[in-house]
Order: sequence, then C-alpha cells, then structure tokens
Amino acid sequence: MGFRERAGVSDSVAPLGAILTSAELEGPAPMSDWSALVPREGVSGAGWPDRADEHLALLHSLGVRTIAVTLEWARLQPGPRDHDHLAVERHEQLLARMRDDFGFEVWAVLVDETLPGWFAEDEGGFADDRSRGLLWPRHVDWAGETFGHLVDGWVAQREPARRALRRAWLDVGPRSRSDRRRAAREVDAALAAEAEAWRLLRGSAPVALSMTGHLLVAADDDVKAPPERAWLDELLWGCWERALSDGVIAVAGSPRREVDVLRDAYDRLVVELRPPVRVEAPAEPEPGSGGLSPAPPWRRARVPLGEAHHAVADRARQLAGERSLVVAGSLGQVADDGAARADLAASMRAVAADVGAPLWVSSPIDGWHFEYGAGAAPGLIGRDGAVKDAARSLAP
Repeated sequence: MGFRERAGVSDSVAPLGAILTSAELEGPAPMSDWSALVPREGVSGAGWPDRADEHLALLHSLGVRTIAVTLEWARLQPGPRDHDHLAVERHEQLLARMRDDFGFEVWAVLVDETLPGWFAEDEGGFADDRSRGLLWPRHVDWAGETFGHLVDGWVAQREPARRALRRAWLDVGPRSRSDRRRAAREVDAALAAEAEAWRLLRGSAPVALSMTGHLLVAADDDVKAPPERAWLDELLWGCWERALSDGVIAVAGSPRREVDVLRDAYDRLVVELRPPVRVEAPAEPEPGSGGLSPAPPWRRARVPLGEAHHAVADRARQLAGERSLVVAGSLGQVADDGAARADLAASMRAVAADVGAPLWVSSPIDGWHFEYGAGAAPGLIGRDGAVKDAARSLAP
C-alpha cells in the first residue's frame, strides 16, 4: 500500500509537511561540531524522544502528512570508527512508527546544519577532498543500506549553500569567520558532496535537492552592493542551476569540474522561503585581521513578504522543470523574537497554492534553534503541547 492510501489523502489535495531537525528536537548531539557552542545543561530541545509520539499525533491532527526528519550523523556515528547501535535502533523504531502507526510519508535528511566533530574538525569536513570523496560517500551508503527500507525519500543536505554561507561569510556556527574565498570553496564542496550523494541514492527512493530562497536586493545607496548581490546570488542559485542544467560545478574562485551525474539530477526540489535580504558591500578588513572582513550585514529588505516569497517560488518552479516542487519555511523567521506568526502561515500557504506545491513547515515544534537557542517559539506546537493560532492558519 502506498503512502497516499495509508494516509487517506485525496489526490486533489497536496499534503502539508513538517521538517523535524534533530538538534531542535533533542539539542545538538554531544559529539557534533555545534556542541562546543551550546551549554549542555538544560538543552533538551523539544523533549524528544520521550515526547515524539505526542508531537507526531498533534502534527497529524493538524493535517501534516509528510515528515522530513534528520538522521543526525553525529548521533548515529559519534566517532570515526563505530556507530552507536542504540541510536541506530532508536532511529529505526522512530521511522517505523512514523510510517506504520501514523501513516506519514517519511523523507530522511542526512545533514541539517550539524556535522560530527570528528568529520568537520579532525578530517576537514566537506572541503577536504578525501573526507568528501571517501568518508561522506561511506556514510551515505551506510545510511541507505540501514534506513532505506523505512523511508520514502532522501534529502542529502538541507540548504547546503546557506550552511556554507552562514559559517564562512556570515560568521555563524563552528569554525566560523567572514571569508569570501572560503565561502566559495565551501559552496563548491557542498555541490560536490551533493553529486556523491545523488550518485549513491538515486533509484533507491526519490531524492530531493534542498535550496535556500532569499530574494536579494542590492542597497541602492551603495555602488559596491550590486556586485555583492550578484556574487551571493551565484552561490545560492547560479552555480546550482548550472550544475543541474549542464552537469558542471563552476563556483567563482574554484576550478571548473565536469560532473555529468548532476545533469538533470534529482526527483524533487525543496525551496525554503527565507526573508528578503538587503545586500550591502562588506566592510573593509581591519589592519592586523589577516585580510578577513568583519561579518557582513544581513538586513531584511523592505519588500512585502508575499511579494518576495512569490518571486522566489516562481524562480524555483522554473528550475524544478519536470521535478516535483515543495515550498518550505519557518513561521518564526521574520519575528524578532522568533515567534510563529499566523499571517506568515497564511501567506506561505497561499504562495505554495499559487505554484501548485505542498508546504513543508520547518521548526514546527518549539525546542532549541540555531538562530535563537532555546528562547524562540516558531512552532505550530508549543513546549507545553498547545496548538497555536499559526497552525490553524495553515488549514486548507
């Protein structure tokens, strides 16, 4: 029996989805690269795994029929040689419950921001050719063999370009610093990692590419802003578009490579709608800084959210072509306190409907969050299990 029969979903209604990030649900894994930045005491996320069944039942009652859930690498393989067999068993049981007990369509996300410390720090992460070409494919292959029978689809990396830019350009996260050349190298490495994952996972189940959807607006009072905007657009979209159309990885400042496996790759495109950004040229490096610029400004552009999100969704629809398209986003991304907003929920639902795509809500359960720590409430469901007004705004 297929997913839609199990879930009792009409073919005429695109199901609502939810993106469940391991670090948000449980706090970052103790052996992840984020663990040094997060105090361990008191960081329990949304209370998983103890409250998993309660939260899954609430999500189902709200109309959620698709779950994209992180299989956090650092939790499954805390060291370079051994897997945590108890963690593996727990993830197998969770995936089975999601599909069999709740009827969800389940997509497995292999990387969502965090990486094992041993991979990111000791082995150089994706930017290291050996790590990306040997250790990463080994993990992808292992995940496919271990969990493939329990999932309906794969996402190798959630928003890989954004993760690279946050760390190497926006100065956010482990080993972060604002460095344009490093940012380009990290995006190049993320693209190459996607090629490896697609090569191994294709044919086993549908595979999705996850992309970041910022509308980038150059500051009109800064002559250096348009080139900066073009550079950012290249890293977030341009090089990915060329990879899918031409089978070429060509990121500014990195060697051009023919990677034919990426030509017309992927079964699905997931675009995460982010706030519009006003792009300004970064400040000049301070003397004695080693040539590194301070973190560049990342201010919201004064563009109506609906207009910005429609522009991004239309571009994503063109890129998707024959692939299926999913619109995704957080309901707390535009609030200063990270709180879920009912008006944003309704707007995102309308954007998804206009482009004929399902909507996947990210951070649907209040927990720990990369942007706000434990002090935000962007979810459809609160820490006390209460359903918020934003959830009701998503009703079809």
